[in-house]
Amino acid sequence: MESDRRNEQSPFAPARCGRLRNALRRHWLCGAALMALSAPASAQTIDTMPAWNGTSALGYWGAGGSGTFGQTITAPTQSTLTEFSFNLIYNSSGPPHSQYQAFVYRWDSVNGYTTGPALFTSGVMTAPGAMAFTEVTFNTGRVTLTPGQQYVLFITTKSVVQGGSAQYSMAQVAGGGAYAGGMMVWNNGANFSDLATTTWSSLLSRDFAFTAVFAPSTLRSQLLTGTPINPTNVAGGIDKFLASGAPTGGFLVLTGLAPAQLPGALTQLSGENGTAVQQGGVQLMNQYLSVLTDPTAANRGGVGGGNNGAMGYAPERSAATANLPRSIASAYAMTSKAPSLQANATSRWNVWGSAFGGSNKTSGDAVTVGSHDVRSNAGGFAAGADYRFSPDTRAGFSLAGGTTSWSLAGGLGDGRSDVLLAGVYGTHNFGAAYVSGAASYGTYWTSSSRTVSVVGTDTLQADFNAQNFGGRVEGGYRMQMPIAFHVTPYAAVQVQGFRTPSYGETATSGSAQFALNYEARTTTAVRSELGGRIDKAWLATGGSVFNVFGKAAWAHDEVSDPRLNVSFVSLPVASFAVNGATPARDLALTTAGAEWRFGNGVSVMAKFDGEFAERSQTYAGTARLRYAW
Repeated sequence: MESDRRNEQSPFAPARCGRLRNALRRHWLCGAALMALSAPASAQTIDTMPAWNGTSALGYWGAGGSGTFGQTITAPTQSTLTEFSFNLIYNSSGPPHSQYQAFVYRWDSVNGYTTGPALFTSGVMTAPGAMAFTEVTFNTGRVTLTPGQQYVLFITTKSVVQGGSAQYSMAQVAGGGAYAGGMMVWNNGANFSDLATTTWSSLLSRDFAFTAVFAPSTLRSQLLTGTPINPTNVAGGIDKFLASGAPTGGFLVLTGLAPAQLPGALTQLSGENGTAVQQGGVQLMNQYLSVLTDPTAANRGGVGGGNNGAMGYAPERSAATANLPRSIASAYAMTSKAPSLQANATSRWNVWGSAFGGSNKTSGDAVTVGSHDVRSNAGGFAAGADYRFSPDTRAGFSLAGGTTSWSLAGGLGDGRSDVLLAGVYGTHNFGAAYVSGAASYGTYWTSSSRTVSVVGTDTLQADFNAQNFGGRVEGGYRMQMPIAFHVTPYAAVQVQGFRTPSYGETATSGSAQFALNYEARTTTAVRSELGGRIDKAWLATGGSVFNVFGKAAWAHDEVSDPRLNVSFVSLPVASFAVNGATPARDLALTTAGAEWRFGNGVSVMAKFDGEFAERSQTYAGTARLRYAW
């Protein structure tokens, strides 16, 4: 160990050192500038430890020696100081050990002493008692420095009343050249105030063996060019806090991540999982409204061949022949054991049960937005009853129960809902034309979950209730084709309003430090639909009727962007917006199905639906059992 000398023994006395410093200052400042300019954007540490030989040290510091040892630095581009460290070795024979504090001050390079108020002050600490080098580290939180400006990091016994005369040596790098942006300094002033009025001694060719860790002044400034919107927004939200506070825990870890690692960590924190809640909710309501307004559910198949009343001399047609051409219906009437005319005339009620469900995948925009693919599933069982008030008018009501679930690609979260739905519906015929409509309401008991592994593994969960209101109006005109099938062009408008309340996450395992609060939001979904239906019926064995049908349509959806305003539970000021996968605007709709109607008023139906767009596909199915009397 090289126990160089206390200030009064050093050949570098204050005045002599000051002249030498003035002569050489220009050279090492140029070196510091070159270092800062040549440093990569991810450089975050000044570290002279690799140049230390493990034994060289400067003595003596402590209650029995010089009161203050320090290292000057030039703040780099990444100018937020988060920690620094020195290495001490104990040179005395026993306790009491020195009490000391660590400080960061701005450095007056012209006069060679501190200037301005303290930028960091540690608590009172006890120097190590081992006769071996021990690293002492000081967590500064976030001390914002000015790039290119000089500062001094030092430890001193002059701010604390001492009870002994312990002496220590501090590890130094011999030979010079370890760090061009600063130098080792010390001050033997009797009072702490001397540090700002008396020129410090220094060795321009030497540095202490030390490290200083820096983070960017903002997280956004550390992001690489082209970082997507979502992680950039999260960084901006955290920066709102960093502008006025010092991070701790996982947020402190974030400030030390390399630029290449940061977007992935911020994506985990974004809470994008919350944007997918609406996906399954809107999907389920779409299917429920389809069940309520399906032409076959109204025993209509369109109009024209339906139960639209009878002329004064003609018997009213039964449910079994509702969609048949007149020739087939007449044959059916002659050969089947159809109910009596009186029974048909009074068959006004329908009761039905329907099972429905489907799956959707919507692609995210990972490059620009930073959103991820969403897979959602929705399904349920509905039951209803309707009454024919007149030959042309029918109305009814329905209740349904169902579930939704969703998951995001990349393991960013998932969730599910238990759902209760209620609806009313009706249809009215105007000759071959018709108009139908439905209104519905749903309540969704929802839970979501996501895992964050930035620091350890945190499982964050939220429970809340969402509501959805929906409505659909459709009009069409049913036309008989020459080859015994019907074509029904139609147009429809459908509206939904899906509302999520404000809610917050809690930790079911790990820490809640990254839990989020979500603002309340109402998503609107307006669908304009234009297309055509086709159906054809055959008389089957036993007097039953087999009907096949299909649909092809174009739909344009205007859906609110899946965007949520969120903030960290632990840092309310750190608010930001997160974007989810955007639903498709223009879609092709298809349906294919069949229904078998029996002469006793019972019918069964199955159909398959598809919705296809550039970034979204939905596949759904419906089965229904109906009884008319």
